[in-house]
Amino acid sequence: MQLVFCCPYVNKPIPTKILIDRDVAAKTKDYPIAVFCPHCGFNHHGTIADGRLVADTAEVE
Repeated sequence: MQLVFCCPYVNKPIPTKILIDRDVAAKTKDYPIAVFCPHCGFNHHGTIADGRLVADTAEVE
């Protein structure tokens, strides 16, 4: 599954190309992460738990 975040400014999904399963995501949920947003041009900071797991990558595009 791909880890996906959402841009807080334009409310669009930010694909990360990070493939992770639910067990690993649960164990690392408090790890900090920063992702570059192609929609607004800023880096968004948060934790793994702020993202969501998406099985269908077409849902992200």
